[in-house]
Amino acid sequence: MRKFILPIVGLGVLYWLHLDGYADSAHIDLRVQTRAADVVVTEAADGSRIAGSPSSSLQPLSDPGQPKLPFRVVRVLIPAGQRVAGVTASVRDRQILRTSIHPVTAPPVDGSSTADPTSALAPSSGDGEFPSQSVRLLDSGTWHGYSIAHVAVFPVRVHDTQLVLDADIAVRVELEPAPGTGDGIARAARASTHVASLIAEAVRTG
Repeated sequence: MRKFILPIVGLGVLYWLHLDGYADSAHIDLRVQTRAADVVVTEAADGSRIAGSPSSSLQPLSDPGQPKLPFRVVRVLIPAGQRVAGVTASVRDRQILRTSIHPVTAPPVDGSSTADPTSALAPSSGDGEFPSQSVRLLDSGTWHGYSIAHVAVFPVRVHDTQLVLDADIAVRVELEPAPGTGDGIARAARASTHVASLIAEAVRTG
């Protein structure tokens, strides 16, 4: 097993998440941490408005008919010769931020009173907890010729009337060999270093 710093590109902005990143030919392990101070709750006439603080990298989640909550998207560099088989997560630290909350919900797309699950980004099981899972693999793409996995992480959740913060989430990106390729992990550290230089250059030049 090899440890190296993994460059993570946030949605719409270049930055580094200082995570404990481990990778081998089977998976990449990350820990995503969110502070209670990153979550801002404002009471309004229509309910509790829950958002990420200006200094956080949290983005607004607006699944139709569901609570409007902040979430995070990270882009993970995938070793050459590998592709993503799936993503799982386990919560290491869970905190209750509020015990009685009535979050503002996003309106349905067509104006109806029911939510359309096909337009939802976050997983939902309808059992009173939303999102029902901590992570979801969105898709994969390329950045400067490298394969990047887009992973949505949901640290802020509503369970009945409780506002819950999963402050420390262990994320595992499962890998499998891409068709027609050999080993890729030996090149992962070199790719990581190269992408780091690309990020640094992008930051310098704006």
